[in-house]
Amino acid sequence: MKSDRRLVERQLSEAAHQSIDSLFKTALRALEHDLAEQVLAAVAPLLKGQGAEDPRLWQVAGLAFRHLQDTGAAHEAFTRAYRLAPSDGLLAHSRARTALEAGFQSSGLYTQALLHSPSNHEVLLGQSAALLAEGRGNEALHILGRAVAANPTWADGHQAWARLASTMGLEGERLALLRATLARNPGLTSLWGLAIRIALQADDHETGLELVGHARQALGSHPELDRLEATCRSEIGDAVRAQTIFDRLPSTKTASSVVAAVRNLIRLHRFDEALQLASTPSVKAHTELWPYRALLWRLLGDPKWEWLEGDPRLIRTWDISSEISMPALADNLRLLHVGVGSPLDQSVRGGSQTDGNLLVRTDPQIRTLRAALIECTRQYISQLPPMDKRHPTLAGERDQWQFAGSWSVRLTAKGFHIDHVHQHGWLSAVCYVALPEQDGVIDVNEDGKLAGWLTFGECRRLLPEIQPFHRVRPEVGKLVLFPSTTWHGTRQFAAGERMTIAFDIGRRSRMK
Repeated sequence: MKSDRRLVERQLSEAAHQSIDSLFKTALRALEHDLAEQVLAAVAPLLKGQGAEDPRLWQVAGLAFRHLQDTGAAHEAFTRAYRLAPSDGLLAHSRARTALEAGFQSSGLYTQALLHSPSNHEVLLGQSAALLAEGRGNEALHILGRAVAANPTWADGHQAWARLASTMGLEGERLALLRATLARNPGLTSLWGLAIRIALQADDHETGLELVGHARQALGSHPELDRLEATCRSEIGDAVRAQTIFDRLPSTKTASSVVAAVRNLIRLHRFDEALQLASTPSVKAHTELWPYRALLWRLLGDPKWEWLEGDPRLIRTWDISSEISMPALADNLRLLHVGVGSPLDQSVRGGSQTDGNLLVRTDPQIRTLRAALIECTRQYISQLPPMDKRHPTLAGERDQWQFAGSWSVRLTAKGFHIDHVHQHGWLSAVCYVALPEQDGVIDVNEDGKLAGWLTFGECRRLLPEIQPFHRVRPEVGKLVLFPSTTWHGTRQFAAGERMTIAFDIGRRSRMK
């Protein structure tokens, strides 16, 4: 509550004049209430004087800088803290993590952090990301594989291994570690579910069905295996058989299960039933269901679609080509595309995607770009329609936000994005950095559509007959901002390279 936040803010002001121990404890509470700026104001004077030799104050400064996505300052603060407390494993990990986020060489720092806690899973995952960033993906796979072998029930390790294998273009190997583990330990129920979900994330639904069969042999019948079978069958086009399974399943309120059932009803053209399911009070709060309500409202001619997506202020474009050299930025980004395969559980087809939150790196080009993107995002938010508590984009506060995720995508010949939405964002955006000469020219791809164009409102794999309600022609330096719940995808292009930066905007976490 706001009163709790105000109370903590007052306590922080008072603690700044008391002991360092009191200030440290209060500052940690303040960070939980999104008071990073106030924490920095409280500790800064002490860091210039009597508190400069206390690692705790540098630690809270590092946490506050990281909260504000100033990764360079966060790394410097954690480095100072660790020098003052070289036996502290948490500070060693924080130093390594912020180095990775800032874009510095960090694998050596992770090695040092592992000396403090050799089996710390979070540190191991960070080390694998650091090695990938340095072009040492095979080494990362080896380290992760060894760690999982020592702890075969470590689900996050299995997931990271599969994701890394996909990024490195080893699609055929993404489930190898899980298959080997389950061959030795067939009774690990949670890992069977994880293996099937990874197959779903990879759009490999035939493999998902195969794994469901193996899981039943190992575990016997289970409603969740039936639900996963129905999902797989729906996605490969066996909607009638999938529906017979959905019909006999116990009701569930989880977003993923409701989405799967809604998708199958749409495939069967049972649109009214799909809308009824997607709009029931028990699931209405799930953000994942807004995109399906949007499709169904359009199909059924319901005017609520105009309320949800029809306002032209929801999709806007800017030209930022004068703010930064796009050719130089493209050269920089190519160095970050260390992967060669399409990432797991992403929309990219025929290309690669960078790892980590790109726009928190300290590289001067990235910082210049970030400033331009922040200004355009402010302009976008300022022109949005008035507050509407019922609307997924227009509800809630708009003054506190930050980059919830950012990445670069490099597509090559025949590359495209499948139609998708961004489940973890409030707003989303794409900025075009490099394009093939023929991008945006009609009739260069096999279906005669607009090659490389960004389209809104389509979900071609689910409803191939529905047409986009808005199209954007790609141009170098163009920035497009739109609600994260809006379906969007791109057309294939014939040849060349298409480089973009995409990001999600999220509201800053704040306890009300």
